[in-house]
Amino acid sequence: MRIDKDYIDNVDVPCGLEERLSNTIDGWAADESQHRRRRAMCVASACVIALVGVFAGILVFNSFDITPAPVQTYTIADTYTNPEDAARAIDYAMQMLQQSFDQSFAELEQVNDDIGDMKNAVITL
Repeated sequence: MRIDKDYIDNVDVPCGLEERLSNTIDGWAADESQHRRRRAMCVASACVIALVGVFAGILVFNSFDITPAPVQTYTIADTYTNPEDAARAIDYAMQMLQQSFDQSFAELEQVNDDIGDMKNAVITL
């Protein structure tokens, strides 16, 4: 479809329409420019807040004393020079191990009893 130039030139335009359209478009451009400025200010503010947070974190982190504790060195004897002392140490270690095993087995028996109770409760449902 072609528009005839003579027709366009002869169309009556309402008085002041061109000026109103121009003002409206200029207003939109001003609003867009203002929106861009507002967005730029928000981004700049966020950057400043982030930098302040980073610097505050660095200051707080550096205020703590992070020196490592001195390492204590112990010398461990490989063997006992006295056989009676060695036997006592072995007996003590075996008693401690036996107590640990007894406690573990008691806890396992309790768990097995609890599981059996749960199975019975499920079966009766």
